[in-house]
Amino acid sequence: MTLTDDKLLEAIESYGNLRPSSAENLDICTRYHASRRMGYLVDAGLLERVADTTGLYGLTDRGRAYLRGEFDGSQLADPTPDEDSDDDDESDDGPADGDADDNNSA
Repeated sequence: MTLTDDKLLEAIESYGNLRPSSAENLDICTRYHASRRMGYLVDAGLLERVADTTGLYGLTDRGRAYLRGEFDGSQLADPTPDEDSDDDDESDDGPADGDADDNNSA
């Protein structure tokens, strides 16, 4: 769990079901980063997809229990442990300049 995850969960608790673009509008993180983190939170059982076609996410009972402090989120396996918890910079946009072609020459 990251600081961004906590902010996303808290925003959904406060505002109701949200889309990743809402996280960007609330200055939590970029839409792209929110989409990835919300997907992780779905896999962790803390969020659910309210409507797949609209990208809307809502809290599950487990998500509400986490926010009440009823279990430790550090017990959850994070598929993206190298992400900075509150980073929404260019690192989400792909490889740095020059990195893409380094392994393509034979």
